[in-house]
Amino acid sequence: MKTWILGIIAVSLPWTLAMAEDAATITTGGRTLSLPDPQGFPRVDLVEPLSKDLEAAVTSSGNRLLALYGTPPVTIGGGPIFHAQTPKGTEDIIYSTQQFQEVISSLTTLLGDPVSQGDIANGDSHSLGIYDQGEHHLNFATLRRQDPKAEDEEGLLTYVAASMNNVHGKAINLYCLVAAEPESNRALAREQLATWQQTVLASNPTAQPEVIEPSMTPMQRGAMIGTAAGLLGALIGLLVLKRKKA
Repeated sequence: MKTWILGIIAVSLPWTLAMAEDAATITTGGRTLSLPDPQGFPRVDLVEPLSKDLEAAVTSSGNRLLALYGTPPVTIGGGPIFHAQTPKGTEDIIYSTQQFQEVISSLTTLLGDPVSQGDIANGDSHSLGIYDQGEHHLNFATLRRQDPKAEDEEGLLTYVAASMNNVHGKAINLYCLVAAEPESNRALAREQLATWQQTVLASNPTAQPEVIEPSMTPMQRGAMIGTAAGLLGALIGLLVLKRKKA
Protein backbone atom coordinates (compact mmCIF):
# COMPACT_ATOMS: atom_id res chain seq x y z
CA MET A 1 0.00 0.00 0.00
CA LYS A 2 2.77 2.40 0.97
CA THR A 3 4.67 1.63 -2.25
CA TRP A 4 1.53 2.37 -4.29
CA ILE A 5 1.03 5.73 -2.60
CA LEU A 6 4.68 6.68 -3.10
CA GLY A 7 4.33 5.74 -6.77
CA ILE A 8 1.38 8.12 -7.20
CA ILE A 9 3.32 10.92 -5.49
CA ALA A 10 6.33 10.32 -7.72
CA VAL A 11 4.19 10.53 -10.86
CA SER A 12 2.02 13.48 -9.83
CA LEU A 13 4.68 15.68 -8.20
CA PRO A 14 6.43 16.77 -11.44
CA TRP A 15 3.03 17.58 -13.00
CA THR A 16 1.99 19.58 -9.93
CA LEU A 17 5.26 21.52 -9.90
CA ALA A 18 4.95 22.23 -13.63
CA MET A 19 1.40 23.54 -13.14
CA ALA A 20 2.58 25.79 -10.29
CA GLU A 21 5.41 27.12 -12.44
CA ASP A 22 3.08 27.78 -15.39
CA ALA A 23 0.63 29.60 -13.11
CA ALA A 24 3.39 31.94 -11.92
CA THR A 25 4.67 32.93 -15.37
CA ILE A 26 3.40 34.44 -18.60
CA THR A 27 4.97 34.66 -22.05
CA THR A 28 4.60 37.57 -24.43
CA GLY A 29 6.65 38.33 -27.50
CA GLY A 30 8.96 35.40 -26.76
CA ARG A 31 9.85 36.71 -23.29
CA THR A 32 8.81 34.83 -20.14
CA LEU A 33 7.90 37.02 -17.18
CA SER A 34 7.11 36.27 -13.56
CA LEU A 35 3.47 36.90 -12.62
CA PRO A 36 2.82 36.18 -8.91
CA ASP A 37 -0.73 35.71 -7.67
CA PRO A 38 -2.43 38.91 -6.46
CA GLN A 39 -2.79 38.75 -2.66
CA GLY A 40 -3.33 34.99 -2.71
CA PHE A 41 -6.22 34.96 -5.20
CA PRO A 42 -5.80 31.76 -7.26
CA ARG A 43 -5.31 31.76 -11.00
CA VAL A 44 -8.45 30.30 -12.56
CA ASP A 45 -7.92 30.43 -16.33
CA LEU A 46 -5.58 27.42 -16.20
CA VAL A 47 -8.06 25.31 -14.23
CA GLU A 48 -11.03 25.48 -16.61
CA PRO A 49 -12.07 27.49 -19.67
CA LEU A 50 -13.54 30.91 -18.89
CA SER A 51 -17.15 31.51 -19.79
CA LYS A 52 -17.67 33.68 -22.86
CA ASP A 53 -19.57 36.25 -20.79
CA LEU A 54 -16.76 36.57 -18.26
CA GLU A 55 -14.01 36.77 -20.87
CA ALA A 56 -15.98 39.37 -22.85
CA ALA A 57 -16.53 41.44 -19.70
CA VAL A 58 -12.83 41.67 -18.84
CA THR A 59 -11.04 41.52 -22.21
CA SER A 60 -11.10 44.14 -24.94
CA SER A 61 -10.59 43.36 -28.62
CA GLY A 62 -7.21 45.13 -28.65
CA ASN A 63 -5.72 43.00 -25.88
CA ARG A 64 -4.77 39.38 -25.29
CA LEU A 65 -5.72 37.92 -21.92
CA LEU A 66 -2.64 36.55 -20.15
CA ALA A 67 -4.09 35.41 -16.81
CA LEU A 68 -7.18 35.78 -14.63
CA TYR A 69 -7.47 35.43 -10.86
CA GLY A 70 -10.35 35.35 -8.40
CA THR A 71 -12.24 33.27 -5.87
CA PRO A 72 -14.11 30.44 -7.64
CA PRO A 73 -16.72 30.51 -8.95
CA VAL A 74 -15.60 33.81 -10.52
CA THR A 75 -18.53 36.07 -11.44
CA ILE A 76 -18.81 39.80 -12.15
CA GLY A 77 -19.68 41.46 -8.85
CA GLY A 78 -19.04 38.29 -6.87
CA GLY A 79 -15.66 39.47 -5.59
CA PRO A 80 -12.48 41.09 -6.89
CA ILE A 81 -11.39 39.86 -10.32
CA PHE A 82 -7.74 40.41 -11.19
CA HIS A 83 -6.45 39.95 -14.71
CA ALA A 84 -3.39 40.66 -16.82
CA GLN A 85 -3.42 41.53 -20.51
CA THR A 86 -1.04 42.72 -23.19
CA PRO A 87 -1.70 44.87 -26.29
CA LYS A 88 -1.87 42.52 -29.30
CA GLY A 89 -0.11 44.77 -31.81
CA THR A 90 3.04 45.37 -29.79
CA GLU A 91 3.95 42.04 -28.18
CA ASP A 92 7.19 41.74 -30.16
CA ILE A 93 8.42 45.21 -29.20
CA ILE A 94 10.84 45.66 -26.29
CA TYR A 95 10.53 49.09 -24.70
CA SER A 96 13.22 51.08 -22.98
CA THR A 97 12.31 53.33 -20.08
CA GLN A 98 12.48 56.35 -22.39
CA GLN A 99 10.16 54.78 -24.96
CA PHE A 100 7.66 53.78 -22.30
CA GLN A 101 7.68 57.33 -20.96
CA GLU A 102 6.82 58.64 -24.44
CA VAL A 103 3.73 56.43 -24.46
CA ILE A 104 2.81 57.42 -20.89
CA SER A 105 3.07 61.09 -21.84
CA SER A 106 0.60 60.64 -24.70
CA LEU A 107 -1.83 58.63 -22.59
CA THR A 108 -1.59 61.14 -19.73
CA THR A 109 -2.90 63.83 -22.07
CA LEU A 110 -5.70 61.56 -23.21
CA LEU A 111 -6.76 60.23 -19.80
CA GLY A 112 -5.95 63.23 -17.63
CA ASP A 113 -9.45 64.71 -17.30
CA PRO A 114 -12.21 62.63 -15.69
CA VAL A 115 -15.44 62.36 -17.66
CA SER A 116 -18.58 63.64 -15.94
CA GLN A 117 -20.19 60.52 -14.48
CA GLY A 118 -23.90 61.26 -14.84
CA ASP A 119 -25.98 58.28 -15.90
CA ILE A 120 -23.99 55.41 -17.36
CA ALA A 121 -25.85 53.33 -19.94
CA ASN A 122 -25.48 49.57 -20.21
CA GLY A 123 -22.16 48.72 -21.83
CA ASP A 124 -20.73 52.24 -21.41
CA SER A 125 -17.64 53.35 -19.47
CA HIS A 126 -16.65 56.64 -17.86
CA SER A 127 -13.08 57.58 -17.08
CA LEU A 128 -12.30 58.64 -13.51
CA GLY A 129 -8.84 59.86 -14.51
CA ILE A 130 -5.28 59.00 -13.50
CA TYR A 131 -4.59 58.42 -9.82
CA ASP A 132 -0.93 57.36 -9.87
CA GLN A 133 2.04 57.22 -12.24
CA GLY A 134 5.74 56.59 -12.13
CA GLU A 135 8.74 55.68 -14.23
CA HIS A 136 7.38 52.25 -15.13
CA HIS A 137 3.62 52.55 -14.65
CA LEU A 138 0.43 54.56 -15.21
CA ASN A 139 -2.62 53.86 -13.04
CA PHE A 140 -6.14 55.09 -13.66
CA ALA A 141 -9.73 54.08 -12.98
CA THR A 142 -13.05 53.74 -14.78
CA LEU A 143 -16.67 53.05 -14.07
CA ARG A 144 -18.40 50.61 -16.40
CA ARG A 145 -21.98 49.38 -16.44
CA GLN A 146 -21.99 45.78 -17.53
CA ASP A 147 -24.36 44.50 -20.20
CA PRO A 148 -27.33 42.78 -18.52
CA LYS A 149 -28.68 39.40 -19.57
CA ALA A 150 -32.09 40.91 -20.37
CA GLU A 151 -32.52 44.08 -22.44
CA ASP A 152 -34.99 45.64 -20.01
CA GLU A 153 -32.63 45.27 -17.03
CA GLU A 154 -29.95 47.63 -15.75
CA GLY A 155 -26.47 46.16 -15.76
CA LEU A 156 -24.25 46.06 -12.70
CA LEU A 157 -22.11 49.16 -12.20
CA THR A 158 -18.48 48.09 -11.84
CA TYR A 159 -15.26 49.88 -10.92
CA VAL A 160 -11.98 49.03 -12.63
CA ALA A 161 -8.60 49.99 -11.24
CA ALA A 162 -6.29 49.69 -14.25
CA SER A 163 -2.58 50.03 -14.83
CA MET A 164 -0.18 49.98 -17.74
CA ASN A 165 3.28 48.74 -16.78
CA ASN A 166 6.72 48.36 -18.31
CA VAL A 167 7.66 44.91 -17.06
CA HIS A 168 11.23 44.25 -18.21
CA GLY A 169 10.60 45.89 -21.55
CA LYS A 170 7.09 44.49 -22.12
CA ALA A 171 3.80 46.37 -21.87
CA ILE A 172 1.70 44.49 -19.32
CA ASN A 173 -1.72 45.77 -18.26
CA LEU A 174 -3.01 44.81 -14.81
CA TYR A 175 -6.59 45.24 -13.60
CA CYS A 176 -8.79 44.80 -10.56
CA LEU A 177 -12.54 44.76 -11.24
CA VAL A 178 -15.08 45.06 -8.42
CA ALA A 179 -18.69 46.08 -7.90
CA ALA A 180 -18.76 49.90 -7.73
CA GLU A 181 -20.88 49.89 -4.58
CA PRO A 182 -20.25 50.19 -1.72
CA GLU A 183 -17.80 53.06 -2.22
CA SER A 184 -15.19 51.28 -0.06
CA ASN A 185 -14.78 48.69 -2.83
CA ARG A 186 -13.09 51.31 -5.01
CA ALA A 187 -10.36 52.24 -2.55
CA LEU A 188 -9.74 48.57 -1.81
CA ALA A 189 -9.42 47.81 -5.55
CA ARG A 190 -6.80 50.55 -5.96
CA GLU A 191 -4.87 49.30 -2.94
CA GLN A 192 -4.98 45.67 -4.04
CA LEU A 193 -3.94 46.54 -7.58
CA ALA A 194 -1.02 48.64 -6.31
CA THR A 195 0.18 45.77 -4.11
CA TRP A 196 -0.03 43.29 -6.99
CA GLN A 197 1.63 45.76 -9.36
CA GLN A 198 4.57 46.29 -7.00
CA THR A 199 4.97 42.53 -6.58
CA VAL A 200 4.98 41.93 -10.34
CA LEU A 201 7.51 44.71 -10.99
CA ALA A 202 9.74 43.49 -8.14
CA SER A 203 9.60 39.89 -9.41
CA ASN A 204 11.10 40.78 -12.79
CA PRO A 205 14.49 42.28 -13.74
CA THR A 206 14.59 45.97 -12.94
CA ALA A 207 17.26 46.75 -15.54
CA GLN A 208 15.60 47.79 -18.80
CA PRO A 209 16.86 46.14 -22.00
CA GLU A 210 19.11 48.05 -24.35
CA VAL A 211 17.38 49.51 -27.39
CA ILE A 212 19.36 50.59 -30.43
CA GLU A 213 17.02 53.42 -31.38
CA PRO A 214 16.98 56.32 -28.89
CA SER A 215 13.25 56.73 -29.32
CA MET A 216 10.32 55.00 -30.99
CA THR A 217 9.44 55.56 -34.59
CA PRO A 218 6.11 57.33 -35.15
CA MET A 219 4.68 54.02 -36.37
CA GLN A 220 5.72 52.18 -33.20
CA ARG A 221 4.46 54.98 -30.96
CA GLY A 222 1.13 55.08 -32.80
CA ALA A 223 0.75 51.32 -32.57
CA MET A 224 1.53 51.33 -28.86
CA ILE A 225 -0.87 54.14 -28.05
CA GLY A 226 -3.56 52.64 -30.23
CA THR A 227 -3.35 49.18 -28.68
CA ALA A 228 -2.96 50.66 -25.21
CA ALA A 229 -6.48 51.88 -25.75
CA GLY A 230 -7.40 48.27 -25.13
CA LEU A 231 -6.99 49.05 -21.46
CA LEU A 232 -10.53 50.39 -21.58
CA GLY A 233 -11.90 48.96 -24.79
CA ALA A 234 -13.94 51.62 -26.55
CA LEU A 235 -13.63 54.16 -23.73
CA ILE A 236 -10.69 56.05 -25.17
CA GLY A 237 -12.46 56.25 -28.52
CA LEU A 238 -15.42 57.81 -26.75
CA LEU A 239 -13.15 60.29 -24.98
CA VAL A 240 -11.53 61.32 -28.26
CA LEU A 241 -14.93 61.90 -29.87
CA LYS A 242 -16.11 63.98 -26.91
CA ARG A 243 -13.00 66.17 -27.02
CA LYS A 244 -13.35 66.71 -30.77
CA LYS A 245 -16.93 67.89 -30.23
CA ALA A 246 -15.92 70.19 -27.36
